[in-house]
Amino acid sequence: GIAAKVKDYLKLPNGNLRIVFDGFCRATLLSVTVRGDRLTADTLCKKITAENDGGIKGEALIRETVQNFEKFAKYIPNLSEDVKLSVKTIKSPGFLADYIACNLLTAIEDKQTILDEFDPIKRLEKLNVIMEKESRIFETELTVHKKVVSRLESHQREHYLREQMKVIQGEL
Repeated sequence: GIAAKVKDYLKLPNGNLRIVFDGFCRATLLSVTVRGDRLTADTLCKKITAENDGGIKGEALIRETVQNFEKFAKYIPNLSEDVKLSVKTIKSPGFLADYIACNLLTAIEDKQTILDEFDPIKRLEKLNVIMEKESRIFETELTVHKKVVSRLESHQREHYLREQMKVIQGEL
């Protein structure tokens, strides 16, 4: 997980709280202590950076990630242009993985997979696998949708022509 400070919170009308955290490092939970109505956690903060941003492998992974992002982003119609531009300019493997996971991934399990990985290069590798899988799912959904629409149009056309034939026969 992460070690974070509470930045802001808001009580929602339904009784829930919306809490905004400012994460400052990845961390491993060591222990939790309950004191009255308060939880206190001991954590071990970990900051792992890739030397030279991973060198050649890091550069190749960043390029692959940007390509996968662009392919994946085609299926997200409301994606901000700022996010698209930022992805193209980020040169740090760890930050790129975190940024894309935060702004693009919707499944909590996928976000958690990226969050759990400390090594920036491995994080990018996992992100690429997730984006590739999601892109294939989106492609399949789109193919199925096109087939359904095509069949519906075909059935509607056949129905229209049958009705037109009935009218013509009635006129004859």
